[in-house]
Amino acid sequence: MNARRSSAAASSVGMVLSGAALPVGPAFVQVVAARTLDLPSQAAVALALSVGAFLSGVVCAVFAEARLADPDVPREHRTTGSRLGAVAATTATVLVLVAPTTHSVMVALPVLMAALQIGRVNAVVRGHWRSELIGAVLLVAAGVIASVLSPSIGARAFGLLAVGMVVPVVLRCIVDPAVRPWAVPLRRRVVVGVETCLVAAVPLVLTAVVFTVLGPAAAVAFRLVLTVLGVLQPVLGYLRTVLLARPAPRLVVTLSTMSIGALAAVVAAHLLGVPHQVFGPGWDVSTAAVVAACLWKVASIPATVPFAQLRRDGAVLDVMALRAAVAVGAVLGSVLAVELGLGLVGVFTVLASSEILAFVLFSAKAGRSCGRRPSRAAQPAGDRP
Repeated sequence: MNARRSSAAASSVGMVLSGAALPVGPAFVQVVAARTLDLPSQAAVALALSVGAFLSGVVCAVFAEARLADPDVPREHRTTGSRLGAVAATTATVLVLVAPTTHSVMVALPVLMAALQIGRVNAVVRGHWRSELIGAVLLVAAGVIASVLSPSIGARAFGLLAVGMVVPVVLRCIVDPAVRPWAVPLRRRVVVGVETCLVAAVPLVLTAVVFTVLGPAAAVAFRLVLTVLGVLQPVLGYLRTVLLARPAPRLVVTLSTMSIGALAAVVAAHLLGVPHQVFGPGWDVSTAAVVAACLWKVASIPATVPFAQLRRDGAVLDVMALRAAVAVGAVLGSVLAVELGLGLVGVFTVLASSEILAFVLFSAKAGRSCGRRPSRAAQPAGDRP
């Protein structure tokens, strides 16, 4: 029993640490861009990174998470490596190596980011933490080398970064070769994809609202706060993926405690002036806003549990409807807060309240749906999502 617990703990730690490599890759891209490209080209690369972050989430939802949302898919077919993802990532890498231009980087980045994200889901569900750690170390090493050499080799440093990003994708295919995937209804894929789009669109819309009403300085501050809160992404991303595959109450408690500790460190760093030293005058954020933003992230953890239960049960239409309602409420509430002069404190307070509302709605729906949803095999063909 102790050996099993130790193995599970090692797997969780390995997955959280390796998950930090996903946001590190784009960060190194921005470092290399700043050292090798002019300002307009840097803006173009930044746009490609934003598009890549959005598309990678949607593509991952459609091709990986939709399979986890079908309770009748056999366990051995619930995730699988992606041959198409590996081929696309390899092609994108070759493109950057052969023609390291701004346009090739803009095309390749979203492809590489999507391939990394899809493979990550499969690795987390199957517990391949050792290969994930190796891939993360190689990605970070490639990023460091590219950053150091970029002043002398110029745009060719993007080729090194692309190699660092494709290596984990190829390594995953070696460790866990792709098999013929279990067929998932197109309707289910579309619903899960639309739901993910709704969630991913909220920060983009709110950034535009803050920029329009409060001005560019507030918009920059808002994005910087979201960037700092990204320190939780390895923890929350891992927790979400595990819960989409299976219940894990002990892991929820452990990672929730880690998240609260990390957010307390964020507040402490703000009080010590660390973000201002790193980001300069762009970090024009009050302590109240930082605390409200951290409370938002804390509030998002409980909602993940009933949300994942509904997804595992295949209630994708219910999840999409609830997500849409919460997203619309968050946007409208944030607009009202900004118009009332509550600033970023008001925006983050509304976001925290929306997560609490999401927890209540998801919990109520999960409670009513528990044990009542027939299996897919028992449903008429026309009623299957």
